[in-house]
Amino acid sequence: MLRPRNFILYKDEAESSVLFVLYLASIVNVVEIDPVSRTKKHCLQIITDEKTYRFCTRDEEALVQCLGAFKSLLAKRRDMEAKASAA
Repeated sequence: MLRPRNFILYKDEAESSVLFVLYLASIVNVVEIDPVSRTKKHCLQIITDEKTYRFCTRDEEALVQCLGAFKSLLAKRRDMEAKASAA
């Protein structure tokens, strides 16, 4: 689940148990990567200053939506940072 400030992975769709949290401020870029296995075909890599993380989505549509959401949030953050530095 991509929230305005965090990327959160839950154990299931009920969102009852958190498996992983990554703060969006730490993300430098998000890119599509080659499949990591025969069953994990729709994958992306999240790049932070300290580490990279690889995740796979259930299908191509989910991958496109996920990448689009990340790119949108990163672009908004860059715009806000540019406005703040210009002021």
